[in-house]
Amino acid sequence: LIFLAIFIFISLISYDSRDPSWTNTGWAKTAPSNYKIHNFTGRVGAFISDAFLQVLGLASFFLPLGLIYLGIQLFTSEGKRRFYLRTGGILFLLLAFSSFLSLIFGSLYWRGAEIRSGGLAGKLITSFMIRYFNHLGTYLVLIVLLLVFTILSTKISVKNILHFFSMLFRFTFKEIRIKVIRYQKLKRQEKMRKRVIEKYSRQEKDCLL
Repeated sequence: LIFLAIFIFISLISYDSRDPSWTNTGWAKTAPSNYKIHNFTGRVGAFISDAFLQVLGLASFFLPLGLIYLGIQLFTSEGKRRFYLRTGGILFLLLAFSSFLSLIFGSLYWRGAEIRSGGLAGKLITSFMIRYFNHLGTYLVLIVLLLVFTILSTKISVKNILHFFSMLFRFTFKEIRIKVIRYQKLKRQEKMRKRVIEKYSRQEKDCLL
């Protein structure tokens, strides 16, 4: 699983739309005989990366993380007992995340090709959900599903998730407060500078008179 995760990740980051793939069907006719495959993992990697990007979109980049996590869990007795539960959780987490990406970004360009950000799976799921929940309801449902499947597939608890968001909120608030204080300080310094310049300007005029 860990080896597969590394292989898929290298395939994804070295994806090139010019390589042979499921979508590049005219490659054999147009490519020269000495054509060099751009994907670091060869033709196999070119086909694998294209397949995952077409099905899951950018959520494919989280697949290697899930496989590495499952591979590490198999070294523990608890991980072996809950392997299928966590595998199912990660699979549904990928689908929920691809749907979320599809809802936010739609389509985008990746290394010379236009792909759906959530892939075909994300597009189909969001289209189905929007029909029944509308856009706002779909956002809410997907956020809940992401939290639920994250809890099912990992050891992260609701308490830890809330603690993470609490820390993130505090950090964000602190950074905003620091930036506001710096801005106010710069404004005060600018006002003082203008006052000094006006004061010396008046003194120079008085001297000239």
